[in-house]
Amino acid sequence: MKITNWIYSINKILEMSFSRKIKQLIEVAWLKILFLRKRLFELQKRQL
Repeated sequence: MKITNWIYSINKILEMSFSRKIKQLIEVAWLKILFLRKRLFELQKRQL
């Protein structure tokens, strides 16, 4: 019983850290996308 509880808690910790890393990756990707869109918009304005 104790071993399964231990495994369960380790899984929970891994899940939490895993989802936190995914959230960070998504946030970084969003910032990059927004930055690139801004740059593209500025380039288009300069060309007009």
